[in-house]
Amino acid sequence: QYRGARHPDHIDDVRAALVFLQRTYGFEDNYVLIGHSAGGALAFQLLATSSSATAPATMALTEYPILPAAIVGFEGLYDFTGVDARYGGAYAPFFRGAFGDDYETWDAAAPIQFAGNYTEKWPGGRFVLLGWSPDDTLVDEPEADNMAQRLRDVDGFVGEEVGGAGAGEKKLLLLKDVRGDHDEIWRSGEHVARMAWIALRALRGWALIPYIIYLDTYLGRLSCTDTHGDN
Repeated sequence: QYRGARHPDHIDDVRAALVFLQRTYGFEDNYVLIGHSAGGALAFQLLATSSSATAPATMALTEYPILPAAIVGFEGLYDFTGVDARYGGAYAPFFRGAFGDDYETWDAAAPIQFAGNYTEKWPGGRFVLLGWSPDDTLVDEPEADNMAQRLRDVDGFVGEEVGGAGAGEKKLLLLKDVRGDHDEIWRSGEHVARMAWIALRALRGWALIPYIIYLDTYLGRLSCTDTHGDN
C-alpha cells in the first residue's frame, strides 16, 4: 500500500500479491476475486493484462498469477471518461492522479474500453457478478449497465439467472438490489457476503473454492485481503 501510485503500479501490485498468495497457499484458480469501486476496475485490468495464450494451470507464476474462477465487481468504475463526463468532471482529479492528464490513457486502462476479448483472455473463467446499489451517490447505474452490456455483446457472456447458462458458457449476473451508499456496503459487509455466496453457488459442482480475495481502494490505498474458507 502506498500513496502517489501511477498506472500501472496498481495492477502490478495486484499481480504481485496474487502470485505471492498462490505460491504460499497453492490454491491456483480456486478463488473468487472481489473488487469494490476502483477494485472492480483492477479485477478486469487483471484479465486484460493476463497471459491468456496458455491455460491457467500452466501460466508462468513468476510473471502472472493464475486467474480466478469467478469475479465479483460492485460499485465498480469501468468507463473512466464516461463516468467523469456524467459527473461533470468531478472524477478528473482522481483519474489524473492515477493515469495522468491524457484522456486516451484513461480509456486505454478502462475495462469497458478494452480492445481485446475477456473470454479469450480468461479461458478458465466461469462467472461474473456486477453489483450496484441505487443508494450509491458516487457511482451511477450506467457504470454497471454498460459494463454488463459490453460483457454480453462483445465477450459473449450469458446474462441470465445463476444456474441458467449452458455447459462451458461464461455466466453474467447483474445484481441491482444491493443496498447502502458507496462505502457503506463494504463497511457493513452484509451485501458483500451475499454477493460472494452467489458467486460460490454459481461455481457449485465445478471445484472447491477455498479462497476469496478482495480488492479495494480507499483514500489512495490498495488492499488485497486473502480469506480462507475455513476462517
